[in-house]
Amino acid sequence: MFILPLHLSYLLIFCFEALYIALTLSYKTSFIAQYDIFTSIVGISFSFVIAHTILHLRAGDFDLRLKYQQLSRRDALSDILNKKAFEDSAKAYLQRDISGCPRPCTLLIFDIDNFKVVNDNLGHYAGDQLLSLIGNRLPELFRSTDIVGRFGGDEFVILLIGPLTRDTLEEKCRSIHRQISEIKLPGLDTHITCSIGCGISDGSVESYDELFRLADRALYTAKETGKNRHCMLDTDSAQRYKVRISSPRGSS
Repeated sequence: MFILPLHLSYLLIFCFEALYIALTLSYKTSFIAQYDIFTSIVGISFSFVIAHTILHLRAGDFDLRLKYQQLSRRDALSDILNKKAFEDSAKAYLQRDISGCPRPCTLLIFDIDNFKVVNDNLGHYAGDQLLSLIGNRLPELFRSTDIVGRFGGDEFVILLIGPLTRDTLEEKCRSIHRQISEIKLPGLDTHITCSIGCGISDGSVESYDELFRLADRALYTAKETGKNRHCMLDTDSAQRYKVRISSPRGSS
């Protein structure tokens, strides 16, 4: 459908109105011409008022719908993507385009070690505060192209877009460890730590569920080997059941 820009539509209306006034003055008597011109101007004025009102209401309705749509994608506690919005974005990236080019990426899953202790000792409000602080800090650690979300509970997920070296991934994991450990909650004497699982795909993984299982297995391994560490697992190492486990300060 062809739609003229608004300013061109107004310009055409003014041109036709000017032509109508000129023809009316040329072919009608003065009294009748003045009456017709007055009626025409009043009609156009009312039309502009009604059109402006409708456009204003439709724009407000669109803004409201957009706001609700954005809110439906955000996690209310951490103000990052919620589980469904994250999964939709991740699946959209992993779905190959017409060219069939591979989509290399890394899925990070991490959760807070002994999060139940925070809730039991300080209350659920303190736990919510902790999750909110993490949600505020996470986007600062990653690129705007990366996808950051809260999976649920004390579990967070990040999809790193594109190929990354192991050293870069190590640094990303250590930066998460540092940010988490720097959070202080009144009444909590121990340091807050987290365990991270990294599922690495060179582009051969096309399914989000498959990539998630890979990262989840890496997270489980990090938990089983002492917590407060990160584990990297790619498709090859998953087949060989060999993983790379590192503590926040280096390899172990």
